Amino acid sequence: MKILALDSSGLVASVALVEDDNMLGEYTVNYKKTHSQTLLPMLDEVAKMIDLDLNSIDAIAVAADFVSVLQLPKGWGWPWINH
Repeated sequence: MKILALDSSGLVASVALVEDDNMLGEYTVNYKKTHSQTLLPMLDEVAKMIDLDLNSIDAIAVAADFVSVLQLPKGWGWPWINH
């Protein structure tokens, strides 16, 4: 099972991809940008590095506080958060 993990719960943003017990790719940034500026480019970079087909992802795990979720681009938040 391929799991995409996104963490925007603190100052550090992280993207990781795990398949079964293997870490396929991971990207962490601790810089003066918002998560909305970093998460999607980080995901894109990880996908390119490991030749990931985003359609092959089985599950997405998100660690986020409510404010970070609101900062994600439209369509990336929960269905009831449509800003």
